[in-house]
Amino acid sequence: LKLNNAVANLVANTDLNLWEAANAASLNPANAISETKKGSLEEGKDADIILVDEESTVHRTILRGRTIYEG
Repeated sequence: LKLNNAVANLVANTDLNLWEAANAASLNPANAISETKKGSLEEGKDADIILVDEESTVHRTILRGRTIYEG
């Protein structure tokens, strides 16, 4: 199960909205392991981003501020 699909499943099958599901997949796990450079977009963090459309298809992956995938 890919993370983009897991987030889509959370939204489709629970009362979580997209924001809450995204946090469940990123911010909450980072906080759980005390990871300070991951989980949210803030100054000084790694800037890891996945851009998806309404169907959760990945269109771009940015790792540490650099595009590593574009489809």
